[in-house]
Amino acid sequence: YTRKRYQDALDQYRKVADLTPDNMIGHRAIGAMYVALEQSTEAEEAFKKSIAIEPTYIAYNNLATLYFRRRRYSDVIPVYEKALALNDRDYKVWGNLASAYYWTGEREKAKEPFERAIKIAEGQRAVNPRDATVLSHLADYHSMLGKKNEALNLIKKALSAGSGDLDVIKRAVDVYEIVGQRDQALAWIEQGLKKGVPPKEFDSRLALKQLRTDKRYDQLLIRYRKRP
Repeated sequence: YTRKRYQDALDQYRKVADLTPDNMIGHRAIGAMYVALEQSTEAEEAFKKSIAIEPTYIAYNNLATLYFRRRRYSDVIPVYEKALALNDRDYKVWGNLASAYYWTGEREKAKEPFERAIKIAEGQRAVNPRDATVLSHLADYHSMLGKKNEALNLIKKALSAGSGDLDVIKRAVDVYEIVGQRDQALAWIEQGLKKGVPPKEFDSRLALKQLRTDKRYDQLLIRYRKRP
């Protein structure tokens, strides 16, 4: 979708919501379009409308993810917990809940949901051992649990299976930085930029707070910031 196509889709979903105001799927779709358009306040309102009509796992997860991206951690944890109360089989939601605890400094509370995320993700890995998304998430979780060797082994496998996947590359950068391999983190930032990851993605990643103070980071990104 281009921005115009997102706006066109939003206009259509609004018409649906006007005709059927109690349609929770319509409001949820409106929220998703606002997220795509980077209008977070409007997206939050739409997701809340969907939940008010009928609380669903998807709507709770969407709202929590929005809060997480905006670093509203005091809000995100209870919403992820409500999502998990409706569906506890998605490893990503367990991982996001654990990450919220982790980045707010509650590392002990992060351990149990990380372990739950790993257990479920390993089940998916058994079905498809070369799923780069699953492998990269597992690497990320292990890195935050302090399991360096496991994290490095998994992220290498993820990159081998999906080195062209921008989300995998971004997770690889996080993993390498968390386990203390900054040269590798910088190398994969460069790969990501070459493949089209916007510089702002690396500017906002929580795992890269210390890395961004490294002068090599600015030297690396400066030529990409100038691009239209």
